[in-house]
Amino acid sequence: SASVFTLFENEPVGTLIGDFNATDPDPWATLSYTLHGPSAHLFAIDSNGTLSSNSIFNFENDPIIYSIVVRVSDEHNASDSVTREIHLLNRNESPRDLALITQGLYENLAVGSIIAEFNASDPDANASLFYSFKEGNRSNDNGLFQLSNHGILSTAVVFDYESNRSSYSIQLSVSDEHNFSMEGNYSISLLDNNDPPSDLNSTAPLQVAENQPVGTVFGQLNASDPDANATLAYTLVDGAMHNHFFTIDNNGSLRTAVKIDFESNNSL
Repeated sequence: SASVFTLFENEPVGTLIGDFNATDPDPWATLSYTLHGPSAHLFAIDSNGTLSSNSIFNFENDPIIYSIVVRVSDEHNASDSVTREIHLLNRNESPRDLALITQGLYENLAVGSIIAEFNASDPDANASLFYSFKEGNRSNDNGLFQLSNHGILSTAVVFDYESNRSSYSIQLSVSDEHNFSMEGNYSISLLDNNDPPSDLNSTAPLQVAENQPVGTVFGQLNASDPDANATLAYTLVDGAMHNHFFTIDNNGSLRTAVKIDFESNNSL
């Protein structure tokens, strides 16, 4: 048998490691093999001297050298033994645990805004991971986003909550330096941002006859808001020169706050 045996990590229980052979000068002797030592329970040996694994080993977490004692005995309990080492070998493993850390895809963000980050782990020490979009069944919206090699996801277009879809599908992969990879499919939800009202205007020219009583309605202001079901409230801006002559209610109706005389205030 070899002086040193080797075994790759992650092999299933029962993986063949090596063979032991012995001879006996007595004719018709029956030989049997047994394992001994602190690591004996991690391995198995059959009646023919074939050594196999009795556990699944992990290079990153387990010892990488194991010492076993193999004893061969005949039917009269006469025996001989040898000590051998088993060396655990590393095997490149694929990245795992690909996860999305979302910061939020809000409407109206500028192109290039960071909205999320992807993270993955690799059981191999000092592995370098690279992220990229993957073409597949759920990659329809990949082109609406940008993905850096480090897993940073950003916008490639400006989204509008009121006119665009509320959910987007992307597909990506993470690879190590040996091109071992894993893939993931993710949904990105578009979130609403409050948009300011716009298009503030009067429904007709603003005119009021002189000497009208206080509270006379003389105009109506309207505005629009891109947000669905928005409730608009109208107020007069403090500090404007003539605002104190008027009032406005929450619905945008303009009223006189004083009795206005044409000869004294012909243009407000």
